[in-house]
Amino acid sequence: LKIALLLLLLPLAAPATEPERLLADPALEARAERLFRELRCMVCQAQSVAESQVEVAQSIRETVRERIASGEGDAAIKDFLVSRY
Repeated sequence: LKIALLLLLLPLAAPATEPERLLADPALEARAERLFRELRCMVCQAQSVAESQVEVAQSIRETVRERIASGEGDAAIKDFLVSRY
């Protein structure tokens, strides 16, 4: 019974990484979230970058937010990610 309870609670454990920094402007954060849902994780191919918790997906989310904050358009961000990954 204790093992079953532990297995049920395991997915609720917080990830060991730092929480992601959201963009201060809600409109820009919403734009980033839309991009995250469009982009696919290279490690877990069936998941979007929004769904994936692997390190590369977290890095992509950080990069997308940084580039949005610097004024880049969606197409330029996607082109950068394609060339990088």
